Amino acid sequence: MRVLIIGANGFIGARLATALSAAGHETIIGVHQTTPSHGNLDSDRFMYVDLTRYVSADWIKRLEGVDAVINAAGAMTGDLEALHARGPIALFDACARLGIRHVIQISALGADILAETWFLRSKAKADAHLCGLREKYGFSGWCVLRPSLVLGRGGGSMAQFSALAALPFPPRLAAGAWRVQPLHVTDLAAAVLILLLPDIEVPAYLNLVGPEEMTTDQLTGLLRGWLGLPPVRLIPIRESVLAIAAGLGRLLPNAAWRPETMAMLRRGNTADPAPAQAYGIQIRPIAEALAHDPATQADLVAARMAPLLPMIRGALAFVWIGSGVIPITLTPEPINHNLLTGLGLNQELGRIVLYAGAALDVAIGLALLFWRRPATWFLLGQVGIILLLTLLASLAAPQAWLDPFAPLLKNLALLAASLSLFAIRR
Repeated sequence: MRVLIIGANGFIGARLATALSAAGHETIIGVHQTTPSHGNLDSDRFMYVDLTRYVSADWIKRLEGVDAVINAAGAMTGDLEALHARGPIALFDACARLGIRHVIQISALGADILAETWFLRSKAKADAHLCGLREKYGFSGWCVLRPSLVLGRGGGSMAQFSALAALPFPPRLAAGAWRVQPLHVTDLAAAVLILLLPDIEVPAYLNLVGPEEMTTDQLTGLLRGWLGLPPVRLIPIRESVLAIAAGLGRLLPNAAWRPETMAMLRRGNTADPAPAQAYGIQIRPIAEALAHDPATQADLVAARMAPLLPMIRGALAFVWIGSGVIPITLTPEPINHNLLTGLGLNQELGRIVLYAGAALDVAIGLALLFWRRPATWFLLGQVGIILLLTLLASLAAPQAWLDPFAPLLKNLALLAASLSLFAIRR
């Protein structure tokens, strides 16, 4: 079967592509941009798509010869109306026109037009459209798959909960009352393989959950054990404090804890596993699935570093903004004058350099705060600017290296922090 996977470079989409290829299907990797891991793949397997821009007519030619389509694209931020609703609706309309027999929409448990979060509401729009086309044309192979919390290496939920579990004293979220029913991403992929069987009439909607409900406390303990860490006492965190943290997360790039995340956990993420089992889908208990995929030292390091990386980025941003604002607002004029004349600049040129440098520093700081994925050139440029400023300061005031407050020595720490951001870039 020739299967097009939209969002195949994402956490779930990539696992689906691997599982389908291993099962003998011809997979087409539908991505908006490639990643380094795609470098060794046959270019014939790629299809460059833009789910947020294509209308139905744009898909017709691209879907020629395709037997099945899986939409695994999704995000928590950005233009969710285009990504989760308008784009998939146009895709499904094209699939209906071509009579494609198998279409699977990877949605989310709790997706509903009246849900609290725009993530779930936008998903529900496309879900309803797919099911309307299924009923209108009798497409028995079309299905909306709604998984619960999906865990596995590379997943956002796995990273978030592993980071919490790896803390010296992990937080107890809202008195530990929130309940989830997690499943491993490999079991989700196995379920999709069953739904693509030619002799099966799939349901319009299918919730996909693990066989066991657990609290977020239990999940934290499970992941802590998976990371090889001993049990510890959890620190209670009030829901009001979590709400404040989620609100702050909305302001920061790449923050995992956001109001949408909190709302979905608060409402509960559980369902009856029996309907999926009736189709021969067997989801393992998450403890068993993780036992077959043991953690390594790299997993522990990644979990421990996860909460530190936003701190590093935020601290760097604060230093850059402060180094731009302070010289032109608080630093006494003689100090600025001595530094600039130490570089051989006259008063007029020195003032231009001072204000230009301050503007550059503030711009770098703001970019670190709000640029979701800084480009490689920016991160390398930041390193270069630190080295250049250190050199210029050494020429202007070499005695600063002997200052008891070590203003220039601290640049070595800034350089290390900047190189860390460069090393973990995506």
